[in-house]
Amino acid sequence: MAFFTAMRSLGQLEGFHLWPTLKHEMNKRAGYLGFKGWGMFGDTHNDLLISEYNSGNINLFDDDHGLGFKVIDQLIDKNYKFLPLHQIPEKHLF
Repeated sequence: MAFFTAMRSLGQLEGFHLWPTLKHEMNKRAGYLGFKGWGMFGDTHNDLLISEYNSGNINLFDDDHGLGFKVIDQLIDKNYKFLPLHQIPEKHLF
């Protein structure tokens, strides 16, 4: 809890890697079952699914993991300033 409190004081929460690295690792290690989004992920998913269907791709399943990756890729801010955990001063972690 102290870690997250400290991170909030810096104005952002972070993980250990950027999305491209996480996506690469997932592709290496995972067998995908599907994608189900909610909130903005669900809204974007529905918009992309409708677009796919309108363009003639009617064989696409609504839980297609490839479409899920398109959703995430669209929502990830490519210009976001990532804060690597190893660069956070120790005084902010406790």
